[in-house]
Amino acid sequence: MNYNSNKIQSAFTKYLLRNNVVLLGMLSLLIIGLFLSTNTFATAGAIRTILINMTQRGVLAIGVSLVILTGNIDLSVGSIIGVSSILSALIFSIPFFSFNPASTLFGIFIVLIIGGILGSINGLFAVSLGINSIIVTLATMAIFRGLAYTFLGGNILYITNPFYLKIGRTFIGDIVPATVLMLFILFLLLFVFVERTKFGRNFKVAGANEKVAFTFGIKVKNIKFIAFIISGVLAALSGIIMCSQIGAGAPEYGKEAHIDAIIIPVIGGFSLKGGKGNISGLFIALIIIEVFTIGFVLLGWSFFLRQISRGVILIMVLVFDVIREKKLIQVQ
Repeated sequence: MNYNSNKIQSAFTKYLLRNNVVLLGMLSLLIIGLFLSTNTFATAGAIRTILINMTQRGVLAIGVSLVILTGNIDLSVGSIIGVSSILSALIFSIPFFSFNPASTLFGIFIVLIIGGILGSINGLFAVSLGINSIIVTLATMAIFRGLAYTFLGGNILYITNPFYLKIGRTFIGDIVPATVLMLFILFLLLFVFVERTKFGRNFKVAGANEKVAFTFGIKVKNIKFIAFIISGVLAALSGIIMCSQIGAGAPEYGKEAHIDAIIIPVIGGFSLKGGKGNISGLFIALIIIEVFTIGFVLLGWSFFLRQISRGVILIMVLVFDVIREKKLIQVQ
């Protein structure tokens, strides 16, 4: 009887310590707290704002999560947003790229390719040359941001291409942005890729233990390089969505975007050491960050307090992750 009781208790403890259970609990408490403390949270306007911002951060977080999965960090994604927004504004100021949907798609393709090239620069130094990815992307973050300012200075360039503007301004039922559907598709593709394909699972293996990966014939450097390219492409896509929603390009876009892009995967269960990632947890963490962000606005709290709270939450999550791992080992 005592053995069965201990077994049930052990199973229950494991269940409670699962990342998704904890995240859903956090999200529930956050929603309940905001619902009780403000009359404007459960409104169509608030939900619409959450969904609009969700796409930008979600696309960015997906790319960064793949880099983190391989044991690296990409701090340059915010600056790539700035570059891609400027390039979008410049490209779509040319009459040819505003002629029809086909030429618009061609212009978007060019921006995505450039995002991939910027990501490959990170991969060249961090993977091919073996320089610490934090140092590399910290440097390229400054370089890419400088490039954005070089193109336009501190000016804003407005975009009038109607086909381009529809990307971020098309809504379903006047509440759900069409870009959210794209985000769901990306999350589904990420899940299938990482969890259901051999090549995708190699990302985890490469991040968890390079020596083991080499033993199984996995080309670790190629995988890590590809992760940086994907991160660059998705950062450019995030910039395209942002530009389309705002209707203009500016070098300031994406400043500090890398912070949320790292916080979201970490809260979602991705280990900064690499090799561990939870796609469903990543999605829940994205919703938590969006609800948390709009909560500060609705409650009238200052932007600076939000910055402090965001850092505190990240530290708390990291501490909890360490405690949880130790507990899971104990109950096994």
